[in-house]
Amino acid sequence: DGRRSVGSLRGSLYYASRYGSTEEVCRWVREGISHFPVALHRIRERPRAEGDFFILGTPIFIGKPLPEMVAFIEENKALLRRRPVFLFITSWAQSTPYRAACNGFLELICRYLKPCEPAMTASLPGKMNWDTLTVRDRQAMTRLLRRIDARSAEFDSEGIRWSDQRDRTVCRRFGESLDGWLLNEKGERAWTER
Repeated sequence: DGRRSVGSLRGSLYYASRYGSTEEVCRWVREGISHFPVALHRIRERPRAEGDFFILGTPIFIGKPLPEMVAFIEENKALLRRRPVFLFITSWAQSTPYRAACNGFLELICRYLKPCEPAMTASLPGKMNWDTLTVRDRQAMTRLLRRIDARSAEFDSEGIRWSDQRDRTVCRRFGESLDGWLLNEKGERAWTER
C-alpha cells in the first residue's frame, strides 16, 4: 500500500459505524500512518483480532459508543492488553461549543478497555445529518436533546448545525501522531507481551 515499513509491525484498525461516516474517518486516520501497514476492519463483520498494534474507532451516539465496539473490546480484552492500543471517537459534539462532553465519552470507552490503557486517544469531529437519521434515531436524539436543554441554560439544541463536521486534516494528524509514537517506541520496544 505504499507505506515505508519499519521492521515487521503491522496494525489493525477496528471500527464501528452507524451510518458509514466513521469508515471515511478511519481511512483518513490511516493516511497519516506512513510507516506501518494498517488493515481496516468493520466490527459488524466480526473480524478476528490480529496485529502488532490496534486502533479502535467508534462514533458516539446518544452519549455512548456503539454496542458492537463494546462487545468487540470485551471479546478481545486479553489480546488488547498485550499490544499498544490507540483509541478515537467521532462525535458531532466535537465541533460544537459542547466539545468538552467528548472527554467524558472518551473516559467512558476507556473504562470498557480497563485494565488496558490506550497509548493515545482522540476525539475527532463527526457527522450528524438529521435528515438521514432513521425515525427511531431521530426520536432518541430528540429525547436526549430535551433532557440536555432542561439541565443546562447554556445548551441550545435549536442552534445545533446538523451537518458533516469531519475534518480530513485533523484525522490525518491523529494518524501522524500515532505513527510517531510507534516510531519512537519501536527502537526500544517499550511495550512487551504479557
